[in-house]
Amino acid sequence: MRVGLLSPSSSRNLGDTAIQMTVIQNLRARMPGIEIIGIYPDPHDTVRSLGIGGFPLDGCGPAANPVGPNAVPQIGGEVDHGGEMGRRRWRALKRIATFVGSLDLLLVSGGGQLDDFWGGPWGHPFRIFKWLALARLHGARIAFMGVGLDRLANRLSRFFVLSALRLAHYRAFRDGGTLAALKALGLHAPSHLCPDLAFGLQFDVSQNMPQPETEAFIAVNPISVKTWANDDTDDRHKLYLQHLAAACDWIAGRGLRVHIVCSQSAMDRPFAVRLQELIQRRFSSRIKLCDAPRVGDFLAQVRGANIVIASRLHGAILSLVAGVPVVAISPIRKVTQLMEDVGLADYTVELQNFTSADLIERIRSALDQRPGLQRQVTERVQTFCTTLARTYDDVLALV
Repeated sequence: MRVGLLSPSSSRNLGDTAIQMTVIQNLRARMPGIEIIGIYPDPHDTVRSLGIGGFPLDGCGPAANPVGPNAVPQIGGEVDHGGEMGRRRWRALKRIATFVGSLDLLLVSGGGQLDDFWGGPWGHPFRIFKWLALARLHGARIAFMGVGLDRLANRLSRFFVLSALRLAHYRAFRDGGTLAALKALGLHAPSHLCPDLAFGLQFDVSQNMPQPETEAFIAVNPISVKTWANDDTDDRHKLYLQHLAAACDWIAGRGLRVHIVCSQSAMDRPFAVRLQELIQRRFSSRIKLCDAPRVGDFLAQVRGANIVIASRLHGAILSLVAGVPVVAISPIRKVTQLMEDVGLADYTVELQNFTSADLIERIRSALDQRPGLQRQVTERVQTFCTTLARTYDDVLALV
């Protein structure tokens, strides 16, 4: 069995990495000896972060393979060394066709892949369509699993995405809002729902545990303005940081420590530093900026927190996987949807229009109700894992 996992992700986003980790874990658990190859922008990053072979998403550049006794065979297809643009694209297309013809299953796995925010219609919408059309032509089975709709602002983007979805043999979306939106756009093919794939992650955080905290703490997971705008001066984000800093002052004033933990360090760390600067100086000794370069590091940093204040989708999800209740500052529909799905809608504020008082009210309530919320989170995550197990069985039944 040879499976290709297609995603525009990189290891810098811990949510994307966690999704691919759990897919690999579940596929291997169900089919020992399966060969899994990541189809990502940087094949060498795929080897480093996931330990599987990597094939370039655009078809250009070298493939990469792990070394050691469990290394997969060398991935075929010639390396394109440049040349005239039209010739280069044709060679990349031929190389993708050769590679995809070797797959039994092409799995478009997780994340907001139905999105044209980065690169417009000729970015990821066209890439998905191109890969799926070639896979269908060469007889591979195709499945979408745990994907979500973020933004399809362009008509051509919608055409590419809907066409790709219709080519698949199986479709499972990560939330009801995604499915409803796609139906409104014209998708009538049989489809399913499943929780975000990161909920199925199995990880021994004891390997990454820092020194135990002697004082109670709350973890804060901030988000970059670049998530929804290309303007670093966006007033909504400035107000977001100011209100979040005021809430952190309130937390520290109650005797709790504040740990700032990024789940997308490349984009978010400058804003985490800015948040730390905004918090009143008299509380500086109670504020800690934590490093979490890997998924296990993030889980270890948030585990043991009283609650997590999360702004990123997978900052919230990984905190829930660690068994910690979440208060969300939601910048986008998918975060609000998640909080509804886990029964924490009352602990959500919208990033664009909340105040520090709104956030403090929900933090206070979450702290008061923490034992009950922890039980609720544990039960809901287990339910999600059960649903995901059935989804994996359905996908592998295709082949």
